[in-house]
Amino acid sequence: MNPEETDLVIRNDGLVGEIVDGLDPRVHDVATRSALLAVGRIALIDCVQRFEAGSAVPFAAFARPHIQEAVSAAAAERRPKESEARLGSGGVSSDESTLAAAMKLTVPQLRRIRRRGQESSWGRRY
Repeated sequence: MNPEETDLVIRNDGLVGEIVDGLDPRVHDVATRSALLAVGRIALIDCVQRFEAGSAVPFAAFARPHIQEAVSAAAAERRPKESEARLGSGGVSSDESTLAAAMKLTVPQLRRIRRRGQESSWGRRY
């Protein structure tokens, strides 16, 4: 991913959370929610790679239906397992490691990028 695509993913990460939180019925199981966030983030990355810069359609409007479709399909298939833990080895959540891998980053690199995003004025979604 190039820096502009990485920036677009970070700025629109909250969209994935909104979609997962808006599922009906709401997902209360932490492992299930974590898995659905990972699926949604992978769909977000796919949308970033397919989005044409300069399009008349805002990125969030382009990405929302694709992310909703991916998350809804995963939610329909997903059954919470009691043996699943939210955190894997080393205190890394499965959705965080999945997102880092999809972006071809290490988890520490992803965390640094997220911290920079939180410290700057990136709070808006485009």
